[in-house]
Amino acid sequence: MENAKRIRRVPYIIAFLVLAGIAFFVLRGPHVSNALKKLILPELETASGQSIIAQKIYINLYPLFIEAKGLKAFNEKGEKVLVANRVKAYVGLSGLLQKQILIRRLVIADPEITSDRREVEKIIENIKIYAARETDSALKVSVLAVEVKKGRVSFKDEDAKIDSAIANLSGEILLGDSHRIRVSADGIQVKQEGWPDITGDADANLTVHEGTITVNKLVLKSLGSELSGKGEYKDGSADFKTDLRLLLMSAKKMFGLATSGDGKIQASGA
Repeated sequence: MENAKRIRRVPYIIAFLVLAGIAFFVLRGPHVSNALKKLILPELETASGQSIIAQKIYINLYPLFIEAKGLKAFNEKGEKVLVANRVKAYVGLSGLLQKQILIRRLVIADPEITSDRREVEKIIENIKIYAARETDSALKVSVLAVEVKKGRVSFKDEDAKIDSAIANLSGEILLGDSHRIRVSADGIQVKQEGWPDITGDADANLTVHEGTITVNKLVLKSLGSELSGKGEYKDGSADFKTDLRLLLMSAKKMFGLATSGDGKIQASGA
């Protein structure tokens, strides 16, 4: 009796596996990829103000996510602003009937970002305009979390004459009524006219709520010295508590001093 039940289940199992296999190849095929490009890329271009291309976009059923490979963004001059090997969006379907797409987590892997202050300001302004617009046909996209893995950043501010780069940037932003931000950056290089070059690492944990930035943790390390702090920035004023552990060797390397002797300075303040 038990064997008969098992035998009757076999056709259903085979049918399920065949359908799953067909769905796997169809959802990762060129037709679906091209359709997704026509649907997604124009919205991204409108939101960012950049020209965006992708090598391939496909859907994975379990877990449900949409992944873009070889994503690239170009500014109006044709210069590369973003190159990402993989961008993966884990999607919730609960709001589709209300024309809403819920992205539970957006994961950007191995991105390379090249930009300057003016370009970033333009992108932010475009995103604000896009988010504020109201249309009957467009889907509204909500993002709960954004994660960046092993990113490389090159940033310039021509007005302040700053040229900076980050060799390894990882972090996470949890979006909501209060935005929580966690950032870890290794291999930071900052060059500013009239100042010595600065190299180091950084680790930060922040919360943003109603215009108030709360720094729960900030650690900056450079040439063996370390600055740690926490505090709050609101309405143009800041209240910070810091601890500094400065090696004299670090200061000598930073400012090109040739005096002999080693030592250490520790200080705390607010």
